Amino acid sequence: MTDDRLAWAFALLGCLACTVRYALGFPLIPDEAALAVNIARRSYGGLLGELEFGQMAPPLFLMVEEFTTSVFGFNEWSLRAFPFVGAIGALLLFPHVARRLLDGWGYVLAVAVFSVSYWPIRYSAEVKPYAVDMLVTVLWLLLALKWRESDRPWRWLLTMCPLAIVGFGVSFPSVFVGGAVVAYMALIGGRHGWVARLVHPGLVGACLLAGFVGTYRFLVPARSETANWMAGYWQKAFPPTDSLASAAQWFLDVLTGELMPYPMGGENFASTGTLLCVVVGVALLLRAKRFGTLALLGGPVALALVAGFLHKYPFGTPTRLQLYLAPIFCVLAGSGLAFAMVKLDAAIRAPRWRSPVRVVAAGLGCIAIASMARDVLSPHKSSTDEVLRDATEVIWGTARFDGPRPLSLREDLHAAFVDEAEGMQSEATRFLANYHMRVQREDEDAEDRDIDPGEPVEVVAFHVNGHYDPALRERWIQEFEASHGLRLVDRGLLTIPHVGNHEELLRYDRIEVLRFEPVASVTVSTDP
Repeated sequence: MTDDRLAWAFALLGCLACTVRYALGFPLIPDEAALAVNIARRSYGGLLGELEFGQMAPPLFLMVEEFTTSVFGFNEWSLRAFPFVGAIGALLLFPHVARRLLDGWGYVLAVAVFSVSYWPIRYSAEVKPYAVDMLVTVLWLLLALKWRESDRPWRWLLTMCPLAIVGFGVSFPSVFVGGAVVAYMALIGGRHGWVARLVHPGLVGACLLAGFVGTYRFLVPARSETANWMAGYWQKAFPPTDSLASAAQWFLDVLTGELMPYPMGGENFASTGTLLCVVVGVALLLRAKRFGTLALLGGPVALALVAGFLHKYPFGTPTRLQLYLAPIFCVLAGSGLAFAMVKLDAAIRAPRWRSPVRVVAAGLGCIAIASMARDVLSPHKSSTDEVLRDATEVIWGTARFDGPRPLSLREDLHAAFVDEAEGMQSEATRFLANYHMRVQREDEDAEDRDIDPGEPVEVVAFHVNGHYDPALRERWIQEFEASHGLRLVDRGLLTIPHVGNHEELLRYDRIEVLRFEPVASVTVSTDP
């Protein structure tokens, strides 16, 4: 099998793994649900304001999300359609980038590492912009390489300028990659003469600056509360400056941890193998004096590190926010891994069919197969995600009994049994997001949720950790009864075990269903 065929086989295997995960329709996890509730509640213009539940996302990404859910309905697949397209696009374009930078087994293993890695596959099916970040990075790299090798570079220049303008609106960290591309064009532009060296990077840089400033100024309004919360949340992602020892320890943790877990890795030095392969890949570029390529691949990392020192964007952790660097690290890791395996192959002189490089390639393929098998056998991240989806399906879905559908205390009646100073306890967002998915099957108009006089009413509330303020609850019930001529006659509780990442029980949440009937028809009252 030729290098191209093998590389494309890995790319298609990665596409298959992403498609399987997307098609399974995993229930929303809390981070997805928090953003999804914002999308469900708001219009296009509303999404440009400060989002609830500590959420931030590129404005054009939010616009696409609003469009897809408006056209295809509010469900797991429409919410994840844009990230899925982003991941598939990145996987299909990445071989073109790797082929222009590497050859032989380096090219094959770079594509393989990128295609089978857990994090790109996972975020191909989550309601977050991280897979789109990967796509924008691959586009920048490909256009820069096409520009360099073309006899008519202005054609690619005309493609880079629009990307520079809209890139930040779709992917916040794309500005790091775009800035590195501008530097790369200026550095190697001599191949096309002084025009390409000065004018072309100048135009792209001007468009990049205009897109960044315009988007930040007009489409990303000041978000003080969210920004302040994020600054604390990301604290460990900013390089320490108090001492050299702490900075050295931080860099060691980052480089061997969540920055480059490809194909697998993570905290506690689990990505050390990837780091070693990346170091070898960098050394190979230095030995070959490919300084332009090194600037292209290292520039985004350097700019992101500067942003980390300035506390403007997290560097190194968490992995999801570093996914835009995945194509870069996979190119370097694939190059270093291939070099090491080829050298080992020459040293041990193993038979061709079980040479180290082929064994590694087969092992990488097994990672993708195992990933698909795991997803099929366990199509959820935690059992709580699945239980909450099932609970809302019972309450609001097609399986419920005939009669007026229950009302959501928070979404339909805009009330809560907790002090609003506590926020809305963002842990409840999974329940709220699943509510929006269920109710849209039957009605979309606000008037369909009005309370019909003379009809019984059920109101559903979600209590995080079973907590609510009894005084607020009692006062709301009295006001609701008086306003609608109803009386509370029954109460039901559904307990939801809330588990952690390893399925350990953390607490119990509760769904409370309050049943009201018209006063004239009440014969027996049950006071909860």
